[in-house]
Order: sequence, then structure tokens, then C-alpha cells
Amino acid sequence: MMRSAFWTIGCAVATAATAQFAAAQTAQSSVNADVLPTTTAGTVIEGIPRPFGLAGGPPRPFSGADYAAGLAMLRRSLPDLRITILSRDTIGSRTVLRLQFSGRFSGAPLLGYKANGALVEFDAIDIIDREAGGKIAKVTTSTNLFALLRAITTAMPVREPVRPLEGKTVYRARPGDFIESLAAEPDGSLLMTLLYTGTIMRLSPDGKTQLIARLPGYRPGSPGFICLVREKDGTVYATVQNHDPAGQPVSQLWRMNLNGELEEIVTFPPEAQPNGLTSDGRGGIIVGDNVAGLWHVDPAKRSVARWSLDPLLSRRDYIGTLPAANGVQRIGDLVYVTNSDCGLLLRLPIAKNGSAGVPTVVATSVPGDDFALDIDGTAYVTTHPHDSVIQVAPDGTSTVIATAAQALAGPTSAVIMKDRGVRYLYVANDGGIFANRARSDQTPGITRYRLEAAQ
Repeated sequence: MMRSAFWTIGCAVATAATAQFAAAQTAQSSVNADVLPTTTAGTVIEGIPRPFGLAGGPPRPFSGADYAAGLAMLRRSLPDLRITILSRDTIGSRTVLRLQFSGRFSGAPLLGYKANGALVEFDAIDIIDREAGGKIAKVTTSTNLFALLRAITTAMPVREPVRPLEGKTVYRARPGDFIESLAAEPDGSLLMTLLYTGTIMRLSPDGKTQLIARLPGYRPGSPGFICLVREKDGTVYATVQNHDPAGQPVSQLWRMNLNGELEEIVTFPPEAQPNGLTSDGRGGIIVGDNVAGLWHVDPAKRSVARWSLDPLLSRRDYIGTLPAANGVQRIGDLVYVTNSDCGLLLRLPIAKNGSAGVPTVVATSVPGDDFALDIDGTAYVTTHPHDSVIQVAPDGTSTVIATAAQALAGPTSAVIMKDRGVRYLYVANDGGIFANRARSDQTPGITRYRLEAAQ
């Protein structure tokens, strides 16, 4: 699941004046710690500068201590960052900086662009220093340090090679429906969650839909049912984000039996932000967390505990805004996870005692939402706002198999099913909510792709 608050920064052209840091963008006589002076072309910045002093206070919602800790984190994560200001141009009311950067993020090459030394355009702001009486004494062109670092370390999806499959829309939902998760049933039906409705729907092979579950106590405005996993016996587990009667957020795992009867299994700790989930094959459920790591739920004991907090399963230090452990799938004793914030597809083993092994990176530049996992370990990763499905082979080779040209519009999840002996990939689309588009063909729905053509 990726919410609308995410993905605000990270494209080739990024805006510095984000709402989170608005307090640090006001005109003032000294430069805040999150603002990087960039007055002339040819300026080279080595590493992350020390704070200049918090004349305007730290950007909301951070305290001074949090702010200093954040800068320290970033210095550790970006030990050899180098930014070169190539040019400064005025385009209408915008000041645009052309930057060149290189370095590593947490020991890996910067993920935002394919190679170190790539160019990036970045909106700047003018900090105005005024004399008494309001006369302008000095104008310093600057850019928000945190927004810049977020932009150049935000993973962008692979764009090539492209071997597109022909897509066919098999279901069109109502405008505004947010199809978040899919689960396949043996008769060819699909279960799907509709965010912000508290409902689970069934789509039959003939295209008819049926309401099969409504979350008890659902509070309007809450995400409700998020992601699904269906066990072989027909039991369905779903992650839930809701609000309690006092209006406080609450995260839970619910179970639905074959009769559509619902029961709450566990309530997660307050710090948890559950997302995708999978069975561990031993009666337990492994759940991804938007902020960091994986949880393990034992439905028989109705207990929940941290399963892994490996750094590869976390967001970027301090500047991460996208989900960390998002989609979660399993084959045998191998669990696959998308880290949306870092653009990684990860794989980790389940140990004989049921504990989590050490994750390894299967592929980079895959900022995935959820994904379908084939029996040979091939993953079909949906990239949500990037409008693509990326096929990742077991050796990590990535191929783009669908884009907006193949009927994608905000792909959120995928499943593999057979129809008359032919294997198909079914992809849920939210209709392009993040791109804010209004094309008539970009309505929520489900698109089908014939997988044999990709072999």
C-alpha cells in the first residue's frame, strides 16, 4: 500500500518547498540547518554541512534534538556525498538549479538515478535578508537539504529492457474505488480489498461482484482492510488499519472463514504499520511494516512479535517517506519482500526453528508495491505510481512487461491464475490516483496478461 502522502518528491524535477519543511522556508536573516547555500554555479558541497544555527527553529514536526539526530544519521548514511552546482536559471517565478551528484547511500550507490554523476534539476528558493524598514539587503538562492537528499536517494524503477505483454481489462470498478489487494480462489474468482470502505469484494469469472465482508466497527476515513492472503483451506487473513471509538489509530490482523465470518486475531503494537502479508507455511502469518521490519503472528496463540528488524527492511534514515516492507510473498522456506522506500526486492529464508534468516538483495531499482510470485521464484512487481509491472527473474534480471500503454493505471497488486490451462497475471489498478489524471480509460479495475508470451 502506498498512500497519497508518499511520492511527493523523487522524480527528475523535484520541488524543494514541501509542506513538512515549510517552517524552514520563510524569509529570515540567517540560514536554517536544513538549507544548503547554493549562490553560484561551480559550488561543490562535500558531505552534509554542519548546522548553521536554528534561527527559525527546526522544521515541524521535529524537535531540536530530533533534528540534530537526523542530521547525524544522514552523515553516517551519506559519508562521501558530493554535490556540484552546475547552473542557476530563472524560469518564470522559479529558480532552477542543475546539480550533479555522486556518492553512496548506506554503503550502496545512490539509488535515485542509474549512475553516479547523473544530472538533476531542482527547484530552489530565495531566502531574503531585509534591513530595517523592509529594504532587501541580500538574496541567497538555496535549496532544502532534506528534500534534495530525499530526491537523489529515492529509487526510480528500471525503464528497460521493455518486452510488453498485451493487456486486457477484465473488470472496471467505479470511479474512486481503490483496489489495494488481490487474492486468487480455486474457481477463478478474485478477492479484493477496497481501501477506505472497510470491505472485501469477490469478483467472479463472469465479471460479477459480491460483497463478502464488511469490517465490524469500521470508522469512515480509515484505510480498513488493506492486504489479503488466502490459505489452502480457504481461510483468509487481512491486515487492517482502523480507528477506535476514541479516534485513535489501531492496526490489526483479522481472519475470515469460508462462511464469510470475521474475527479479530491480534492488535499490533502502536508503533506498527502493517501492510502486506503471507503465510509462513507453519500456521503463522508474516506481516510487513511500512516503517521497519517484519512481524510474525501466531493465530493459534493470538500473539504478535517482531520477526525481523534487518536494516534492509527499513526506510531510509530520517528522510524515508515510502513504505519499507510493503509486499510480502513466500515460496517454500523463502520469503520475498519489496522495500518500496529503497527500491529493493529482497529474499530471506525461514530457519528450521521458524525464525527469520538474513535478507539478501534480489534486485535494485524496483520500487515495488505488492507483487505476484511464480513457482520458480520469478516476481511480477507492481510499481503503483510509476505505472509499470517489472518481471524480476530469480537471478535478479529485470524486464518491464507492462506500462500505461498496456492498460496500467496505478498498479497496486498482482496474482497468477490459470484459465483453461493458460497462465495469466491479473493486476489491480487504482485508476491512476497518484498521477491525478483524468483520462477516461484510466478507471480502477483489473487487467489480465498472458504470461506464456513472456517466456
